[in-house]
Amino acid sequence: MLLSDHIQKDVLHIKFQGTYRITNGVAQALKEEVVKHLNQCCKSIFIDLNNIHFIDAKSFGELVSLSNLARSHSVRLSLCNVSDEAYELIDMMQLHDELVVSGHPIELAATSDLN
Repeated sequence: MLLSDHIQKDVLHIKFQGTYRITNGVAQALKEEVVKHLNQCCKSIFIDLNNIHFIDAKSFGELVSLSNLARSHSVRLSLCNVSDEAYELIDMMQLHDELVVSGHPIELAATSDLN
């Protein structure tokens, strides 16, 4: 699993490569990547869930923790390009209030501006 990221106009965009699942190891790598950038000049972080079809319960906890951490740094953390399967899991876990989900079911329009 690789994470690719880039910053453009105070927005960090993180994308997963080579994985379809977010499990503990992937969530830890994501957390390290987000924390690394929180003290920089980012105002928004988009985590691109394109092709992610499964997120385990512990990883949802990490996503909520990251969202709260970002909020404490006045940074907006959003999930974008959420697959139907991942969206159903978010819905089942009742995390809509904790996680900002953008771009369901197709994509976040602003994402194309980041490329």
